[in-house]
Amino acid sequence: MTTDGLFYALSRYDLRGFMIEPASVDPYLQRSSIRGGPNAHLQVGPDWERLMAVLPELADGVVVEGTPAMQCMVWPAGRVESGAQQLKALSASVFSERVQQWHAQQPSAANGIDVLDSLRQLVRLQAELRQFVDAAATRRDAMLLYAV
Repeated sequence: MTTDGLFYALSRYDLRGFMIEPASVDPYLQRSSIRGGPNAHLQVGPDWERLMAVLPELADGVVVEGTPAMQCMVWPAGRVESGAQQLKALSASVFSERVQQWHAQQPSAANGIDVLDSLRQLVRLQAELRQFVDAAATRRDAMLLYAV
């Protein structure tokens, strides 16, 4: 089963409410920022799992249980800021090595993943995510990953 991953930038104050009442996450994400919803979002599709696997800079998100999502993780504003700095410092060669190591551990032939195509896609997604996290850090936003 394929899941789509979406990253959301949201007010650090809204994050507190999700920790108290996880069921409020889904209705919140359905609203626009003008109506009190997320400030921005980035859709990474089914590659969210591979992206998270090769970016340990974001591995310390807090899992939120009690949402309809298959996976829901949050990062407080302070952690978003430090994550943005870590992603800025990540060199292309180190990222490429991580992707290659990840592929070496996967049964690539079994699931038809082409290493070069995967590397290109993950480099593009990593660049988009880096910009997204940097913009969220600039606004002092918290961040949420919602995989459905």
